[in-house]
Amino acid sequence: MDYSQLPKLIMDDLNMRILGATAFEALSVRDIAYMFDVPLVSCYRKINELESYGLLECVEKQLRTNGKRVRKFKSQLIKVTLSLERGKLNISLDVSWKKNQSYEAQWSSIPEDAPVPVPQLRPGSATP
Repeated sequence: MDYSQLPKLIMDDLNMRILGATAFEALSVRDIAYMFDVPLVSCYRKINELESYGLLECVEKQLRTNGKRVRKFKSQLIKVTLSLERGKLNISLDVSWKKNQSYEAQWSSIPEDAPVPVPQLRPGSATP
């Protein structure tokens, strides 16, 4: 599996909201889509992506009276730690299936044309 997309996956707003919402309660895709007011198709795409990385797991498959199956998903993410050291962003994930181990990814690609913030000195102060 290609973990190079993990930083982008973790930093996506909707992905984090899905992981947060399913941390304590298993939810169906329809419940999640309704909760965050996103199209059902987009929600399925996000759920499948999170499931493929092992961050979300189908924990329940219910058979409804109309014969349709409803899958409920629960977050497998226990903790996310972000740190910036010497210009490298380190992402450490604790997931339930790794038994207290962490996966770390380093991301240091900053575009060459990215603006460099220049601190502004306030009048009468020696520090920004």
